[in-house]
Amino acid sequence: MRSEHRADPRGYVQAVAAQLAETGLGNGGAVAVERPGPPRRVLVIRLDSDFHWEAASLADADALRLEWDEERGWALHEVHTVGHLHSTAYTYYALGLGLVPEPAEVAHVVRQFLADELILGTGQGPRLRRSADDDADLERLLATYPPAG
Repeated sequence: MRSEHRADPRGYVQAVAAQLAETGLGNGGAVAVERPGPPRRVLVIRLDSDFHWEAASLADADALRLEWDEERGWALHEVHTVGHLHSTAYTYYALGLGLVPEPAEVAHVVRQFLADELILGTGQGPRLRRSADDDADLERLLATYPPAG
């Protein structure tokens, strides 16, 4: 059962967005995302489309998003608009860094992948925890990054 105190993950995801910007990856900051199913904390960082990535696998991507999910950690999403109805399709690349790695580590892995210096497997990655379960360590780590504004 989930306790009443849950840390706000925006500060942590904002710290990752700031680290990405410091390394030259412009982005739209942290945006909360609603997912179907049981409530869980999910935030997305939209990477600026004017950034040129070297990874051949991303050549046809319409957009790139970096998502933090409290159950799976970080994943990069390659977004494609497909078909005459302009449906959206995603390819997920799990970063495999755990739930709350240092922001600089997340930025480093993303830069390596975009520069085609690192290969990531496709897929959302394993579920590391259930959002409905209490996790004092996770809450403590997230609380060390207070949200701005």
